Amino acid sequence: MKLHTAVYCLFLLLAALPTQAQTDKRTIIQGNQKYHNAEFGLAELDYRAALDKNNPKTAHIAGFNLGNALYKQGRYEEAANQYETLAKQNQNGDKVLMSNTFYNMGNALLKAKKLPQSIEAYKNALRQNPHNMEAKYNLAYAQKLKQEEQQQQNQEQQQQNQEQQQNQEQQSQEQQQQNQEQQNQEQQQQNQEQQNQEQQQQNQEQQNQQQQQNQSGEQQNAETAQQMQERKLSKEETARLLEALKNEELKVQQKLKQRQAKATKNHVEKDW
Repeated sequence: MKLHTAVYCLFLLLAALPTQAQTDKRTIIQGNQKYHNAEFGLAELDYRAALDKNNPKTAHIAGFNLGNALYKQGRYEEAANQYETLAKQNQNGDKVLMSNTFYNMGNALLKAKKLPQSIEAYKNALRQNPHNMEAKYNLAYAQKLKQEEQQQQNQEQQQQNQEQQQNQEQQSQEQQQQNQEQQNQEQQQQNQEQQNQEQQQQNQEQQNQQQQQNQSGEQQNAETAQQMQERKLSKEETARLLEALKNEELKVQQKLKQRQAKATKNHVEKDW
């Protein structure tokens, strides 16, 4: 890109100036010589000295060249402010000079990376002089840079959105994994509790079975004892019955003997 910052040619413009203007012209010419020797700081001092004279015949040229000196020193925002001041002070001045002022302002703003402001400055330069070809070129260049910058911003925004989406998806996956792990832990805890309950139930059932077996054994022992007791009683009763029968038999035999004895006695007496 060609950035126009050439110092205005002062010789023809100031050739017919009166004596005071000639003095200011010499100060500006000295500044121009230093400018061409790349002594931009010293040239700045001469241009400011010419401006301090407040000579309306040379003020715009001195101010214009001061902006150029600031630009050459890399002080782009100061240069842009200087050109803007000149543009406001000379709104009804020479249109070619105003076009060059806006053009240089656009260059300074472009260097300061203020694309929207530089584009507007180039447009103002073309409004003052539609034939300013360098302003047309730099306007197209600035617009292209602005478009590329917008595309880069869009790409960066898109990349940020993708990264944000990926982060959200990753966070969502991590959250799902944590939830799944939590569910697994809860399920394991439930299974463990269920196993504990089942084990307790089994232990209780075993205790109940053991208790039932113990009770059954005790009951069997009691029944056996009762049966043995009943058997014992039966033997005693049998012995008593036998004894009673024996006694009855003895009684019957005694009665029979008594009858027989009586019968014998009675028969003998009859024979007599």
